[in-house]
Amino acid sequence: MRQKRTLGNVHSRQYGDLAPFQGRGRRRPRVFRTLLGAVLVVVLIGTVAIGGYLLAGYLKMTRGAAPDATPTPVSSVTSAVSPGVTPEPTFVDQAGLERDLRVPIDAVAQKDPDVQNILLIGVDRRNTASMAGNSDTMMIISVDRRNQTMKMLSILRDCYVTIEKDGKTVKGKINAAYSYGGPGLTINTLNRTFDLDIQKYVLVDFKSAEAVVTAAGGLDIDVSASEMKNMNLSILETNRVILPDTPASPTLTAAGLQHLDARQTISYARIRKVDLVVNGKTIPMDFGRVERQKIVLRGLMAKFFDADVLKKLDITNQVFDMVETNFRLSDALSLMQFASTQLKKDAASIGGYTIPVYKYYTVVETPVWCFVVDFNKAIPDIQQYIWGKTFDFTPRDPVSP
Repeated sequence: MRQKRTLGNVHSRQYGDLAPFQGRGRRRPRVFRTLLGAVLVVVLIGTVAIGGYLLAGYLKMTRGAAPDATPTPVSSVTSAVSPGVTPEPTFVDQAGLERDLRVPIDAVAQKDPDVQNILLIGVDRRNTASMAGNSDTMMIISVDRRNQTMKMLSILRDCYVTIEKDGKTVKGKINAAYSYGGPGLTINTLNRTFDLDIQKYVLVDFKSAEAVVTAAGGLDIDVSASEMKNMNLSILETNRVILPDTPASPTLTAAGLQHLDARQTISYARIRKVDLVVNGKTIPMDFGRVERQKIVLRGLMAKFFDADVLKKLDITNQVFDMVETNFRLSDALSLMQFASTQLKKDAASIGGYTIPVYKYYTVVETPVWCFVVDFNKAIPDIQQYIWGKTFDFTPRDPVSP
């Protein structure tokens, strides 16, 4: 019998959509959980690739229990920045805000009823206090029912923005929003900053990422010689530090196209300090990392599309208990119908976009390394990419340290 997990005693009604499937009497039959899981896996399974390199967080979906809204205090929150760069001051030092990992998601109107944008957040469970706090990967999956397509939009963690909470504002990297408001404050910050309409999210960690890739049977990925050292260091770190109580994976002994197990695949998605070369085009550093994540995402989606119904359900049963989401059954059933009957099954056609676009930002190195984004140029491009048209928005000033 599966043991019920409890993270705290805060009533779920306090958080609305942020605390689904909790404390509502009789448990739903397993068939409903399986249906819901199938929906999320069909549409979102590949997203666990983003969990590979992430920092900070300990949230997890529970069934029959409410989340703990009082996180363990952390004396400092540092940013993983380029060597020699002064770490960013803690969010508490800057704004005096208390931590609250259950900030409600502010309701915003959906710009197009046929297009739904879902935020994918990755967190990492480590026993290192200095690693706690930020969500260093955020990816939006845009589901377009009218055109029967999916698109990916990655937001780099070093974008400098204004974060608003409890009537206070603070400037900081966008990944700091998660540390002080969880998925809710992250979504609110993205919506305000980039004129988006996100209302739903899925959150994964290292363990759930590995579970999904394991269930998919691993992936065939072409690893370059320049990527091997960084990737092997990541594999060793995961074996010894991040997940020391789970089976270790071997390091790579040769470059080239090869089959990677789950831990090796996640380590590939973590590569950050090595440029990625695709079809003769060089994609630098952090930009290369989010492209690797998209490679893994497309690979997982392709394998899932090719699987039969029983395999899909098997994958669902293996991994669904390990994610947090605010999807409800009605949302999931609607998404399942679309995914199973209308979504184009060509994973290679899933589009990709990254914020910031190279022509709409400048790099600032002191007092903190970050991207200063020209929002008034970036927002129309983002809108055109997601919705195929632009909308009026209130002009925004660039935010810099």
